[in-house]
Amino acid sequence: MAASKRVAVMIDLNYPVRHHYDAYLGIQRFAKECTDWECVLDPFADRNIGVRGRRSYQGVIARATTQLVSRMNKAELPVVNIWLNSPARRVPGVFADFSTAGSLAAQHLVARGFDRIGFLGSSRDRANQQFFATFKSEVERRARKCEMLSIPITFSRTEKDWHDTLDKIERWADQWTSPMGIAVGDDLLCRYLTTICQDRGFRVPEEIALITTESSVELCMYPEPSISAIDMAYERVGYRAAEALLSMMNGEPAPTEPTYVQPAGLIARQSTDAFAIDDELVSEALRFIAEHAHERIRVGDVASAVATTQRTLERRFKSKLGRTIAHEINRFRVERAKRHLADTDMLIKQVAAASGFSDANQMYEVFRRVADTTPSEYRKRWRD
Repeated sequence: MAASKRVAVMIDLNYPVRHHYDAYLGIQRFAKECTDWECVLDPFADRNIGVRGRRSYQGVIARATTQLVSRMNKAELPVVNIWLNSPARRVPGVFADFSTAGSLAAQHLVARGFDRIGFLGSSRDRANQQFFATFKSEVERRARKCEMLSIPITFSRTEKDWHDTLDKIERWADQWTSPMGIAVGDDLLCRYLTTICQDRGFRVPEEIALITTESSVELCMYPEPSISAIDMAYERVGYRAAEALLSMMNGEPAPTEPTYVQPAGLIARQSTDAFAIDDELVSEALRFIAEHAHERIRVGDVASAVATTQRTLERRFKSKLGRTIAHEINRFRVERAKRHLADTDMLIKQVAAASGFSDANQMYEVFRRVADTTPSEYRKRWRD
């Protein structure tokens, strides 16, 4: 079948960043499923629309500029924006959900016992704004203090900007009191921060735990320590943007509110592989639970592993965490189940077995209680 819908994709792929390439992949996956789409990479679509003798399109998915939106409106053609910091206004958009990411990061650091928590990013970046708003709220809701160091959005544009930013971060680092958990606005900045931690003599993760949003697997993995990160599901952003564009090209009204695509999940790595609990017995028990929850351990197994009585350990858990040992076992099992549900096509009963539950029924009850949703609903939500 000949292509009947010619769509421009205005994403600059000269910059090797994951969110550009993954969004492009999502768009291409949708186009392949449609069969009648022709996707044309056109980084200058904002200059070509409406110009005689140049390519014509039925719609555009773009990191939208004001010029593009103006020309598309004049031509009465639909456009979907995937650039959260776009200066264009009142244009349909599909974006990664940084608000949910901020909540996930806060929960991750709080669950590891950090009382001192900070955020490094730019107050002018909308993604950082959304992340920090829920991050701060989640931290303070648990009676922790949260501070933010804001840096310029173009912190590495010039050599002077770069050195000024490093100096500002280093002065902040000189005021830290470890142990401390820090969320960082993007993974490149987080990698720079690991170097500053090492230069200042802070051990990661024992003294400073770091978490970020992932744009590059390579940056997060190398060199050690590997960095815990939230997968922002950029491929799904591209796919949903293509869905929205098709609807508009078919005559449906443009959505009046942006669509936010939830993260694919949190990937825990070395940079948060520590528990900042001022009780070595509880820290050791938490570490054992994290490593063995999927093996169907019981509360008594945890107590035996740290050479104490169940009663003593239960009392110490409630004193330091305000939670029971069983609650922590279930929480780790649910987190493992979430990763399987989001990243694999395993059957529910297989997910239950791989996550440490006795059967699918037990997982259903625990999952619903801990995550406030069912396993099937969770999988559907993350894959929509």
